[in-house]
Amino acid sequence: ISYNSLLSDGVTVADTEYRITVPAGFTDVYGQTLGAAETVTVKIGAALPSLVPFESVTTLDPFADEQQLSVLSTNHDELRVRVFAADPSQFGQFWQYQWERDNPDTPLPGWQVLSDATLTIDGDPNRTLDTPIDLSGVLGGTFGHVIVLVEPVPLPSPSSDEYWSNRPTITWVQSTQLGVDAFTDSRNATVWVTDLRTGAPVADVDLSLTGGATGTTSVDGLATLRLPSSGGSDESVLVATAGDDSALLPVQAFAS
Repeated sequence: ISYNSLLSDGVTVADTEYRITVPAGFTDVYGQTLGAAETVTVKIGAALPSLVPFESVTTLDPFADEQQLSVLSTNHDELRVRVFAADPSQFGQFWQYQWERDNPDTPLPGWQVLSDATLTIDGDPNRTLDTPIDLSGVLGGTFGHVIVLVEPVPLPSPSSDEYWSNRPTITWVQSTQLGVDAFTDSRNATVWVTDLRTGAPVADVDLSLTGGATGTTSVDGLATLRLPSSGGSDESVLVATAGDDSALLPVQAFAS
């Protein structure tokens, strides 16, 4: 209830008519009842096209047989999917681009293009559809990092009304078996590295944090690193490396 309005919220189905009845005994905070039942009819139209944004960093399922990334969309027939080569050292550039990319003067960084394809969306209209993007061709079934950029076809102008619900979505994708967590105070980050498949701590993992701090995990999978000063990058990143496997974790904390 908001002032003199009763708000009804819930999941609806497109192209469907709903009847909402408020019973006569509906009581307000003063004990007053409605007196007579009221029924209103609400018509839900077709769903507007939309593209669900990715998280900034996506870790692929270590138990899955295929290296796939899911993209969620509504009422799109096609999506353009570009996959770029990525290395943890490029994360700062990626982070800056994802925040500045709505500016028409911001160019796409010169990342190496691994694939540029059109993804056909199959499924019922007016539904949010989950479509897999197969990354096995670029990751080769092994550990690695890529950047994935998904855009509607055609691409709406940033000045259009439909842009923000169909904004191109971008994510840093990592295929890894390292689970990296960090707990920070005013000076340090306590890092814990575990195996994503078993949950067991992983020892002898090399760690590096923006600003130069490095360390190695103990038998408990733990290490403590000094946080960078606030005068550095807007986004500090922690990189964990064990052999040919690596994982990164953005750390939004600085030494005070």
